[in-house]
Amino acid sequence: DIFAESLSWVLSSSRFRSFLRRSSPSYSGYYAFLSLTLFMLAAGAYIPAVGRAWLYSDQCPNPGGDSWLFGLLLFGVAGALSTALSLMNRWRMLRAYHNRIKAIEDDLPERLRDGSLRLLKVTWLLERPSDWVLQRQQDLPPEAFWTPAKAVHLLLCGKVAALSYKWQGPFNSSKGGGDQPDGSRFHLEAVLKYYREGNNAKQRPALMWDFCALPQHDPITGEKRTAAENDVFKAGLGVMTNAYSSPRVLVLQHRRIPEQLERELYSVHGGQPPADRPDLIPYAGKYCRSGWCTSESACALLMTAGGGHAYELGVGRAPAARGWMPSLQEMEALFEHESTIFLGKADREVVSNAYLDLRRKLERYDEECVPPLVRLADDLLTGTFDSQMIRLGFGLCLLLPSTWAILTILVAWSVLQGKPAFDACRSSWAASMICRVSMFVVWPSVWIALGILSMVSAAFAWMLLFLAIAAWAFLFYSLPSRILRAHLAVALGYRTRHSLEYTFHCSLIKPPFRKRTTSVTAESMAEEDRGGAPVVA
Repeated sequence: DIFAESLSWVLSSSRFRSFLRRSSPSYSGYYAFLSLTLFMLAAGAYIPAVGRAWLYSDQCPNPGGDSWLFGLLLFGVAGALSTALSLMNRWRMLRAYHNRIKAIEDDLPERLRDGSLRLLKVTWLLERPSDWVLQRQQDLPPEAFWTPAKAVHLLLCGKVAALSYKWQGPFNSSKGGGDQPDGSRFHLEAVLKYYREGNNAKQRPALMWDFCALPQHDPITGEKRTAAENDVFKAGLGVMTNAYSSPRVLVLQHRRIPEQLERELYSVHGGQPPADRPDLIPYAGKYCRSGWCTSESACALLMTAGGGHAYELGVGRAPAARGWMPSLQEMEALFEHESTIFLGKADREVVSNAYLDLRRKLERYDEECVPPLVRLADDLLTGTFDSQMIRLGFGLCLLLPSTWAILTILVAWSVLQGKPAFDACRSSWAASMICRVSMFVVWPSVWIALGILSMVSAAFAWMLLFLAIAAWAFLFYSLPSRILRAHLAVALGYRTRHSLEYTFHCSLIKPPFRKRTTSVTAESMAEEDRGGAPVVA
């Protein structure tokens, strides 16, 4: 399969290579195993043919005869099929990646194109004098921003970064003015330090800094946005969540507040800032956290199950909560909890709705894109009987004598219980149970029995083949399940146990995986903070 992988790598666009390296092992491994299976089948057909020719060499003047040609032909067919499957897999992954990017970004390219969201030039930012303080968008010169067309191009090329940070003030909104997010240059210095290192300025030459990306109130005079600026502000704000979620945007997280404020927060106030000190609100913490930062960190998780696309300034690349995301209900509870602090009165509703709406949209999209085999495996292990795949499987199971034996037992059990005879047969539980028993027990058992019979007849090769088919039958219907893979990831230490949505029960009569019924409160979620993402304690 080396040729197929090499060719598909060349055909893949360079900006997707990092994605291909991180692609889901469940799908790439599945196709690799299938390719290897085809190769081994070709070898299995080739070797007996050659062996037969040698055994009967007295009847064949040319030992091996045409078996060599036949073997080479099989090898060629297997190689071509393997290459085609690998290329199709790569193409499918790239197409799914493109479609998911479109679902995540939504109107983001359009808002960049019409100028509702502006991107700073990093080169211009690096040229500012040492006493320069960040200014609002209306006070910056045109050369500070990329043109709308260039901004869209940089987004498509994956050369955009977005800053996630806690506003530090001064906060003048209560005095009739506006708020300044970085009057002390604390965040600006961290950003400049990052861009002065290595090739960061070339790799991410465009920066989305919210105070400059959208029109703002004047932080000094208190001058409010005009009506036209308000319209632009609302349009740009509507895609901020999409920007932090996009896999083409690197989220730069500055999770610190000035050191003297950190000492005051924990030594004087015990980690709970007073209501009149918004500058003490941390990016994330055990007792409280910034609402905007919570949303931005959660958005970085939306692209992959293994973590978001984020970099913590002063620390390094930030893997976001390995292998899982909090559920919609958990995030909704966290946004509504009093420990999640928003400065604006309407911010809580606006921010939480923006994140939750995008999350629901992506979950619907992901569910629609689930391959039929994965959906079948999930339904088998959870007892769901609503899918067409399970209904089709049940119809095929009716062709097996074992199915009618199970139905007979169910009818007898119903009669003994004093219930109508065929009630159990009509239930979705019975149909789901029959599918599980047939696919996980009856079908593999048939092949195991054939393998034992082959061993009795001294056909060792056939025994191995039948046993391999039995193992493959079981793995084929169970391993693709997302739920089973999640539990395997916990067993291997790649996921945390409290992230599982299903509990396991050793049973085939009842579904082996059942939905958790215990709810998680915002208080328990806030007990631990990992990588900026709220997690269940």
